[in-house]
Amino acid sequence: MDETDLRLLAILNANSRMPFRELAEKLGISVQAAHRRVQDLTQSHVISCFTANLSIKYLKAVPIGVSGISRADNLQEVLKGLGNHDSTVIVHGSGEFVSIMALLRSISDLEEYVEFVKTTLLLEKPAVGLPAAMGYATLQRTAAPEQPFELSPLDYRMILSLHRNSRKEIVEMAQELGVSAATVKRRLARLVDAGAVEFSTEFHAGDQNGFSTMTILRLRSGTDKAPFFAQLKQKYGPRMIFMSTFSNDPDAVSLFMWSASMKDSRDMEASFRTDPSVESCNHYIIQYKHQFPTWRAKLLEQKARDGVK
Repeated sequence: MDETDLRLLAILNANSRMPFRELAEKLGISVQAAHRRVQDLTQSHVISCFTANLSIKYLKAVPIGVSGISRADNLQEVLKGLGNHDSTVIVHGSGEFVSIMALLRSISDLEEYVEFVKTTLLLEKPAVGLPAAMGYATLQRTAAPEQPFELSPLDYRMILSLHRNSRKEIVEMAQELGVSAATVKRRLARLVDAGAVEFSTEFHAGDQNGFSTMTILRLRSGTDKAPFFAQLKQKYGPRMIFMSTFSNDPDAVSLFMWSASMKDSRDMEASFRTDPSVESCNHYIIQYKHQFPTWRAKLLEQKARDGVK
């Protein structure tokens, strides 16, 4: 895997339905080369699935991060128990350190979910983050759209059709749904314009070669984040895959990154520790990852099945 693959991952994580021609233009390669790279990433299981979901903004759901040191004796087995709660999305682990991304139906579920995590993993003092902005290619605000938007039964069925294969062709969707291709194309564009649907991937960047890392930074009070992020992007480019800032902890920054080697990872950590804008740095090489289906997928299936708005 090289930096072009990493750029491709970031683009597909932000929009997994992007046509090959547009992918090729953004990457500066031929359409055939873009197609081959997507094939290679899929066949090597770096990309395990192209996904479509009701968007976080549309649902007015609340993404949160929970992290800490687990005292469980058999952490690998215990981590699977996090899937018993339908708000758990992704779990990353490094030694005894665990980082969880969850999606709550509302902020009122926060206390109950954090207590579930504490009990399951034997976490004494979990850190809880409420993302203010996050993204694969760029930081995007997590606030819901201002204008309400009602989905029809057909809209739900369309999103479900793409749920585990978001690169499905319009013609195939039309045949599956029993409507015209023009109808599918028009209604899908409407869903995208309204921000009601998200196209992404499930991926494992460290499975083929190199290392996936989590870096949790605390910036010095008063640091201007805009030039700091610009500097990170210029220095690390596509190796900085995912990033997040937090409304309840404005000086904290979470980064998901890829390193080509152990030396590369150590150099990255050293660079953060010596950066004058950084007060503290915790750097972890990801050893394991678990991803779980959530209430969002169950809701989509129910809406598509029952035809309930």
